[in-house]
Formats: sequence, structure tokens, C-alpha cells
Amino acid sequence: MLKHIKKSGLVKVGNQVRQIALFSDYINHCIETKGLADQQELRKFPALAEEIYVDWLRKPQVACVFARFMAKDNEQFGIRREVVSACPSEIGEEAYAELITDRTTESIMSPKVEGLSLLLPSITESEQLGSLVRQLFSRAEWSGSAKLNPSDRQERVYIQLKRKLDDETAAEVLGLGPFSFLPLTRQSPVTALEIRTKPDGASGGKGPFSTRLSHLADILIPKIADKKFREFWIATSDQRLAVLGGDDSAAKAKVTFAIPSAFWNT
Repeated sequence: MLKHIKKSGLVKVGNQVRQIALFSDYINHCIETKGLADQQELRKFPALAEEIYVDWLRKPQVACVFARFMAKDNEQFGIRREVVSACPSEIGEEAYAELITDRTTESIMSPKVEGLSLLLPSITESEQLGSLVRQLFSRAEWSGSAKLNPSDRQERVYIQLKRKLDDETAAEVLGLGPFSFLPLTRQSPVTALEIRTKPDGASGGKGPFSTRLSHLADILIPKIADKKFREFWIATSDQRLAVLGGDDSAAKAKVTFAIPSAFWNT
């Protein structure tokens, strides 16, 4: 189905410029081929939401070669992918945040889950995204900060969201979504929270929960040689700079979302 999707974007890959499907291309394709009334209806088709997210995740605009590699077989690497079909406007913002908290707790407690990819197709508006983050901030299982970056040309508030794993460790959360104000490497067709769910490999850091922070990069990739690992690392760095056109502080792993201050303060 996704073979015929329109590709209205361009991205540099090595010495070549390739066409890519932007998040809007995926959404328009679903509306046209599935008869969806709007983007919000994607939540009624969880399998479709997962399909377009995974397809996007495997494309060069993601930049992270490790993420693209693991997207081919998420279960092999202990990554649980889950779609939350509920909508905050129907069940309430507090209940929605509680649902997300419960889903993350299940993965944290499961010995087989190393990372959680939580897809939230009902979060399609900037105000919804800001409200969700504020709701999560208010819960004991989450922590973080929201700071206006004075050097950011879009006047964005940099959100750092962390999920408690145990009494000594918290996981830094990576956020993606169908929002043009996010870095291109984060502009996915479905809003998602990517979370490391185990403390293994966590490093020192500062936070209200602990002095250790866990990251998605801590997930072990079995059967990959050191040489291949170095190649992936170098390719990721090169591709990131090529896609973003240089360094972008909003695309750093510790930044969950970079939201325009106008949307954050509403």
C-alpha cells in the first residue's frame, strides 16, 4: 500500500539527493486510500498507524541508523510497539495521561521489554501535545523541565521528559510527531514516545529521581560486530548533519519535544 505514497520532500544521503515522504504525505495517503475523514480518524486503525510509523522510521530522514536497523524487527531487540487508540477529548486529559503512565509501567515491569515505542495517533494538535506533557509532569512517575531556549529562532520551549524506572534511575524520553516545528528527524506521521524501559547501562546524570539516566542507546544490539557498530555510529552522525543542515539543539536526545512558546503557554 505504501509503495505508491507521494514523496514531496528532499533529503541528502551521502552525495545524492533523494525524495522522501513527509509526515503530511503519509497522512494524506491514508485519507485518500482509507477514506479517513481527517487525521484524527487514524486512531481507529491502529494497524495502519503502526504501519506508516514503521515505514517512516526506516527512511533516511530519521538519520539514526541504529533506529532504522532495529525497526526491521523490533521484537528481536526487545522493543514493544503499542498503539494507544483512546482520545483525550473523549476520556479526559487526566485519564489519557494515566493510561499512558499505566502502559509504560507494564513495559517497565516486563522482563522481556527493553524499550517501549508508544504510538499516540489521537495527538494531532500542538495544544494537545503541550497539554499531554503538562499532565505527565504532574504525575509522580514522570519528571522533567520546560525551558525557553533564547537562541532558538522559532522561540521554542525545550521539553525534557523523564520516566522513573526505579529509585535510582530515570529514562530520558524521545518524542516524535506530525508537527512542522519539530526537527525533520522527529517529524513522524504519528505522535510517539520512545522510552528505554530498563536501567541497564544507565549513566550518571542529574534529576529529581536519581543520579542515573537511561537512554534508548543503552539497548544492546546482539550479533553486531564492533566494526559495523562504528560504521553505524559514523553514518548516524553524518546523516544527522545532512538532514538537519547542520547542528540543531532541538534534535538532541535529551530534548523530548521543542514546542513553540505560543502553544506551550496556552
